[in-house]
Amino acid sequence: MQIDQQIIDIIKSGGVGVMPTDTIYGIVASAVNAEAVRRIHEIKNRPEDKRLIVLIGNRGQLPALGVIPNEKEIQALNEFWPGPVSIILSTDESLPHLHADDATLGVRLPAETWLRQFINQTGPIVATSANLSGEPTPNSIEIIKQQLPGLDFYVEGPTHAEPSRLGKIDENGNIFWLRGV
Repeated sequence: MQIDQQIIDIIKSGGVGVMPTDTIYGIVASAVNAEAVRRIHEIKNRPEDKRLIVLIGNRGQLPALGVIPNEKEIQALNEFWPGPVSIILSTDESLPHLHADDATLGVRLPAETWLRQFINQTGPIVATSANLSGEPTPNSIEIIKQQLPGLDFYVEGPTHAEPSRLGKIDENGNIFWLRGV
């Protein structure tokens, strides 16, 4: 799949839209743009303390998010990335609009090559299911447009039926699954 330059420019300038991810349709925006992230919470009617997953195009983008994995975390990440697995990692407090009160951040390195290439051009993006908070996620872009009107872009494309797995790495390098098994 190829995303055109106009969508990349919209995200880089703070826009919010819907596109396929490596899992389901997601509402996406630049992870470093606090206003765009706030807008996603508003669009979804999602509490701001319920954080969003950040998708990266390569591991070199982690430091820009305040994430410096230790050796055990790197070993665990090597087992699951790239892939549809979001991992909660410790972060500094440089991007408070992203991290939870415990200074953690859910991050995913997608398996889809086209998506990683896209994110390498936009920088890290937040992504959350393209639905109102608590509602099922539609698998049709037309239904999403009806439920979430007025976004900056809508991109139709192939998706998968399941959201990402979500895990957290303990101090011994073991993963505890919080969603999906």
